[in-house]
Amino acid sequence: MTPTVLGDLRTHLAVHGPLPYRGSPRLLIDTVGAAGLTGRGGAAFPVAGKLAAVAGAGARAVVVANGAEGEPASGKGTLLLRTSPHLVLDGIQLAAEAVNATQAFLCTHHDHMAGRTDTPSRAAASRPGRARHRRRRPDPGRAVPRPPEVSRR
Repeated sequence: MTPTVLGDLRTHLAVHGPLPYRGSPRLLIDTVGAAGLTGRGGAAFPVAGKLAAVAGAGARAVVVANGAEGEPASGKGTLLLRTSPHLVLDGIQLAAEAVNATQAFLCTHHDHMAGRTDTPSRAAASRPGRARHRRRRPDPGRAVPRPPEVSRR
């Protein structure tokens, strides 16, 4: 089955409507908590707990969304970025508003987005404000060295 691409903003807004919770960060955090949304990084940490902790800290916040697909066989993040980039950008924007962040970043893996239509960049450029997606190639000079081989006896 080929997924439907909702890459343009007009189609996205027609299907999903405007962003909810604008100006109500506490309501967003409470709703996320009631829904039981958890992180997908393996520890299943409650997202509302993360948002509330950062919002309550009173410090300058930055939101970083990981679209770099750390699970090689999964492909779910890449698929979501290609088919529904505005849903991802909506989530980033709402998270940033909930924690009063002044900046938000979407990180993607060069290899997974290479040769594609660069949907996240086009989606970001079509949105009002200063949304931009920058895809950077890995810098071989700054690569993290591999750990030494461990002999198994």
